[in-house]
Amino acid sequence: MPRLATLAIGALLLGAAATAALAARIRKCFTDYKFSAETKKEFLGDDRFLPVSYKDDWVLVRKVAEASGTPFNKAACEREVAAEAKAKK
Repeated sequence: MPRLATLAIGALLLGAAATAALAARIRKCFTDYKFSAETKKEFLGDDRFLPVSYKDDWVLVRKVAEASGTPFNKAACEREVAAEAKAKK
């Protein structure tokens, strides 16, 4: 079983504290991971993922989405899910 799957199962069994610890380890894996030379070129020289806060770093994105009539919120998500379900019928 892959190491991450083993950690995920353990986190589920140990509860919230273990889940927080697992989340911290996953974040660390993302920020420590270095892109290959090819991927670095595709990302315009960036060599790793950068930490991003939805609350702080996405303020402008949320404002543009709301102004265009497509906000990122629960009501908009529920409308989209309902429209997709209706389209499948």
